[in-house]
Order: sequence, then structure tokens, then C-alpha cells
Amino acid sequence: MENFIGLWQKLIMAPEATLKGKKGGLSEAAMNAAVACVLTGIIVVILAIVGGAMAGSAGGIAIGIGVGVVGGIMAAIMYFIMFFIGAAVVFVIAKLLGGKNSYESNAYYLSLVFTLMPLMMLVNGILAFIPILGALVGLVILLYVLYIYVLAVKVANAFTLARAAAVVVIIVVLVGLVAFAIAAASVLAMLGLAAAAGA
Repeated sequence: MENFIGLWQKLIMAPEATLKGKKGGLSEAAMNAAVACVLTGIIVVILAIVGGAMAGSAGGIAIGIGVGVVGGIMAAIMYFIMFFIGAAVVFVIAKLLGGKNSYESNAYYLSLVFTLMPLMMLVNGILAFIPILGALVGLVILLYVLYIYVLAVKVANAFTLARAAAVVVIIVVLVGLVAFAIAAASVLAMLGLAAAAGA
């Protein structure tokens, strides 16, 4: 398991050099992902409690705690599963584009970037309280983490920056298409229910 605070600092300040200096496999990837997911779950709980407290009542705090605990546990489990599915998708796309490394190696390098998730969640949770500027700063942070993700794909597969970026663009497009399909199916299902109720 990595020392997350030191790793965050290195990944933010010198991402490519940090990634090139690391070696690991599936067990290290699983440990990095597990710790990142637990930290993210804790941050979800804290943000929900703060949100509940901002409602200004004891009931709001109680709801925040309840929602936070359930949401934190669900987020940790969901992100852990999604990490390994995402690593498999990256591996397959990278292989199709000439990637040279194994799934284990890809998962390890991606897990290093994944460790940034709790930090991003915390920073974005704080920035959410700053209208407009918070969203803009959050977007810049997201783009920078996406750049680090591209570098991880590059290092894991001995790719050029352009080929690694192509892998990430393909993934973003696929995620967008899946999200669109889910949204379209939801709308069609609601329209079908509304039509059935009106009949």
C-alpha cells in the first residue's frame, strides 16, 4: 500500500516521473483501490453530515448521518468494483491499440491515479460551496487528473502520449454512450409508464 499523502504530492507535482518510478501488480492495485474506496466512503459520510447540518436542524443532521453512512458504504463498494471493471476496459482497449503490458500492470498504474479520488472528492465537496468559481476550479482539477490518467496508460503500455490519449478518449466516448443509452432507456420507460397510466 502506498503512503497516500506522499503519493498525492508526487503525482500532482511530477506525475510522469512518479509513475515511471513505480512497479507493482494486482495485489498492490487491489490494496490501493481498497484504501482509496474506504477513504472516499468516509469523505462521503463527512460531506453528507455537513450537508445535513447546513439544513439547520437536528433532523437534518440525523438524515445527513443516515444518508452519509449508507452512501459511504455503497460508494466504497461500488467504486472498488468499478475500478477493476474500468481497468479491464482500459487493458482491452490498450491491447487493441498495441499495448504491451498485462492486466495486472495496467491495474497497478491506474490504481495509483485512483488513489487521487478521495482527495478530489474532498476538494470538490469544499469547492461546491463557492458558486461558479468552485465549479471552474473543479473542472481544472478534473482535467489535470485526466491528464495524469493518460500518463498512467502511457507508462503502463509503453505508449506515446497520443496513443495513451486515444485510449482515454475512446473510454470517455464509451462511457458517454452508455450514459446516454441508460438515460434514453429511463425516459422511454417513464413515457411508457405514463402512457399506460393514462390508458
